[in-house]
Amino acid sequence: MNWGTRISIVFILFTLLILTMVFKASQHSVDLVVPNYYEQELKYDQHQEGMQNLIKNEKELFINHSETTYEFAFDIAHGNPEGKILFFKPDNSNLDKEFEISVNSEGKQTIDTQSLVRGTYVIKVQWETSGKKFYKEQRISI
Repeated sequence: MNWGTRISIVFILFTLLILTMVFKASQHSVDLVVPNYYEQELKYDQHQEGMQNLIKNEKELFINHSETTYEFAFDIAHGNPEGKILFFKPDNSNLDKEFEISVNSEGKQTIDTQSLVRGTYVIKVQWETSGKKFYKEQRISI
């Protein structure tokens, strides 16, 4: 076998390696954390303001959990909260679950988590009470 044949074999093997890598890379899903990432980034200041309002007004959102449920206890002294609770799954946006806030007379809302896939979630709660916006995030594992 002469050196020309060896160079041709090396070149063909290198080309096959590159084509295999390109094929495997094209099969891999590359999703953004959220589809409207840039729009969410522009709203980041609102989240910061909501977290500051939570601290300034000495309001607290208590999140309690059992094996199959999460209970959210809102301060309803100044009215019922309106907003959303998002169970955000960072590694797969198709598994995110969003719930409207609907509290009982004690200011509590219970969400059943049996339908959620096991893993790490970030609970993002965004609500408004008496004209002020509030926001809280908490990382959980189900």
